[in-house]
Amino acid sequence: MGFSRADWITVAVTLILFGLAYYLSGPKAAFICLALGIVILVATMIFKREKQPPAPPSQSVQQKANPSITQNPTQTVNVNIDSQPRTQPTPAAPSTEPRPNIHFVGARVIDAYYVDDDDTFYETQDKVGDHRLAIACFRNDGIVGQRIQQPEVKAHIIYRDSEGQEITDVPRGAWMETAKDHVEFAIGKKSCLILFLLSNQGTLQKLWRESYFHEHSWMSGGPSYRLNYAAISGKIASIEILLLSEASGAAILQTIFDVEDYKEGELPKLTVRP
Repeated sequence: MGFSRADWITVAVTLILFGLAYYLSGPKAAFICLALGIVILVATMIFKREKQPPAPPSQSVQQKANPSITQNPTQTVNVNIDSQPRTQPTPAAPSTEPRPNIHFVGARVIDAYYVDDDDTFYETQDKVGDHRLAIACFRNDGIVGQRIQQPEVKAHIIYRDSEGQEITDVPRGAWMETAKDHVEFAIGKKSCLILFLLSNQGTLQKLWRESYFHEHSWMSGGPSYRLNYAAISGKIASIEILLLSEASGAAILQTIFDVEDYKEGELPKLTVRP
């Protein structure tokens, strides 16, 4: 590094003083001036080195050019979407539409008599009947605090062998104590479906009804129903009953029975599957 103007001035003054002292007073005074000039010169050099240089301009330029230093801290805050309150879906209101509560209540073998005018079977209470039937009974029970539908119901019966193969079926099973092919399941009312009729020859027969119209149908406002019989060929191992809505055809209840081994001339015992 070079000397500043003040440094050169100091040196020049020192040399002048040295020369004057030597000229006026001799070597002793010159020596004193020389020593003083050296001290001043050394002090000037030390003061110059201890002075702190100004901060380089490049640092301030760099700070302004760097956007991370001047960024507003609020701009770096991430918005957490999950922290915002979410609108919960409104749960669907429970359905108030009434539904039936039909269930199986028992299967048994009964004695029955037939009324020709009604084309209908009725159970005898004294076990002195003309016919032997195997029936399955169902009831539409009430439930506390709920409205219960009271539908008109028809029955589809399917007879299967031990391999689960269908032997035969009836699309509209015959019910006890009604001439129609369907029954109304009023609350608390029990209705029984005929599964087998034991013929006089000892064979098992299926029963069903079919509708028809005649010249007087207009008086009743609808069709009449004829009871039909047919023998079942083959060994029956199970029976499936589907109770269907007369209005919509929707299935209301499915019940399956296992048929215990039986001899010819006997009605089989039925056990409902859980």
